[in-house]
Amino acid sequence: MERKEKDIQLIFSANLSKLLKEKSATQVELAKFIGVSNTTINNYVKGYNMPRMDKVDGICRFFNISRSELIDIKENKVNNEDFEFVDLSNSVNIPVVGTIPAGFAMEAVENILGYIDIPADWTKGGKKYVGLKVSGDSMYPLFLDGDTVVIQLQNTAENGDICACYVNGFDATLKRIKLTDNSITLQPENPNYPPTTYTHPGEVTIAGKVVEVRRKF
Repeated sequence: MERKEKDIQLIFSANLSKLLKEKSATQVELAKFIGVSNTTINNYVKGYNMPRMDKVDGICRFFNISRSELIDIKENKVNNEDFEFVDLSNSVNIPVVGTIPAGFAMEAVENILGYIDIPADWTKGGKKYVGLKVSGDSMYPLFLDGDTVVIQLQNTAENGDICACYVNGFDATLKRIKLTDNSITLQPENPNYPPTTYTHPGEVTIAGKVVEVRRKF
């Protein structure tokens, strides 16, 4: 994400916080109005996530304001002290997208949930990365529900890598892969979940491999 986009996210969170105070509105009321959880609104206020545009429009309707009043710096409304700019000289932003369930394979949700920083050196040679949320417990105790894993986008992997995989072209799942000459097995870490082996070419496509996990305490 470019510096300008990061600034917009920080400006948005500062504006939203000020509007809630100025209008004497609660996060619970806003969450109910736009149809999201209280935690989601709290993440907006803290600057962790940036909402989709339809949710931005919902917030604007709630406060009866225009988009520009929510995502622009306005005189006497938002001061630079209200938020902290991040030095991105040695890092780059990547989006956290969708929710890959670490459990039963299901269609991935592809909306952007927010952004995280990774070292700029990682992108040398044209390497690309994306953050993906973990949902479920099939990769417990290695990954927990709600963790963010950093995925290096690539369509190949080595035996034992933990990968984001698409099953039959549609379903996204996060598993350790076991390779043989004529099969690929998706292996959960949690012993309560059985491994699944695929033998037909094209059933499993590698989207990328996990290189890091981010966890909030």
